Amino acid sequence: MNDKKEFERYYLKEFFKLLNETPENIQDSESPDFIVNIHQLEIGIEITEFHSDLKGEKGRPRRLVEEAWASLQKKIMTEVEKYEELKNMKGLLSFENVEIPRNSGQKSFIDELIQLSLEMFKTGQQKISPGINYPLLNKYLKNSVLKK
Repeated sequence: MNDKKEFERYYLKEFFKLLNETPENIQDSESPDFIVNIHQLEIGIEITEFHSDLKGEKGRPRRLVEEAWASLQKKIMTEVEKYEELKNMKGLLSFENVEIPRNSGQKSFIDELIQLSLEMFKTGQQKISPGINYPLLNKYLKNSVLKK
């Protein structure tokens, strides 16, 4: 197996770890890169490299945009760790655009997200659109998913 294919396989396995899934079989292929059997389905997967040196939204370098996303994620996780009921939960946020709150609005965004997550936990609701009670979340998010 060549180095490129080994890297692709590594990224694929890491992706499945993030999903907490274990495919029954991963078969090397050329197009697509892999054929995966999971949950009695056969899925073709193509691994694509992303080069972040180009300009992104509003002319900002993509690396800065990526760093802003990573920073927001870290801040969210720091707050999540303060709540016992959220510690073993997995969350997925679907954003309206690639835009995130400015630094000055991130604390309020995170506070709303924690409150929404606690509400979802208490009611057992797994997927929700924020609605008017959460104005910042409503501005940036399509929906939020929360699972064990």
